Amino acid sequence: MPTKEYWNQWNKNNPEKVKLKAKKWRNQNKENELIRTSIWQKNNRAKRTESDLRWARKNPEKVRNRSLITKYGITLEIYNKMFEEQNGLCYICQKPETLKHKDKIKLLSVDHDHSSGQVRKLLCDACNHGIGHFKENIEYLDRAKKYLEQFKKGGS
Repeated sequence: MPTKEYWNQWNKNNPEKVKLKAKKWRNQNKENELIRTSIWQKNNRAKRTESDLRWARKNPEKVRNRSLITKYGITLEIYNKMFEEQNGLCYICQKPETLKHKDKIKLLSVDHDHSSGQVRKLLCDACNHGIGHFKENIEYLDRAKKYLEQFKKGGS
């Protein structure tokens, strides 16, 4: 009968076979595995958080893709296509994003209609917040434009 050392060495020498065997076992024991995993996660929240953070640091594109799908219903591929179509510029001011977060320039924001969820264009942080502060109300924006034009011409 093979010893524990033998199996340890075999596992080291055959990582793909070990992965396939483990995957097959998990598929055959899905319900028990879900329960076991759920219990482990509840009892090991700190380890889980640490593990999730490590994974996120190693997989920033997957994290970004998941975030875009969850928030806006678009993939990273669609975002990148929009970014290319806009030449990396904000749709409104036609300038690149300048706001920094943790010493890195932020990505352009996905502008969307808050009532329908429909994605519109990519905006810089300033333009996106500007629209938000005007509550996406076209009348307010028109009045703000007229107000600025009135004072630009030297009016009262």
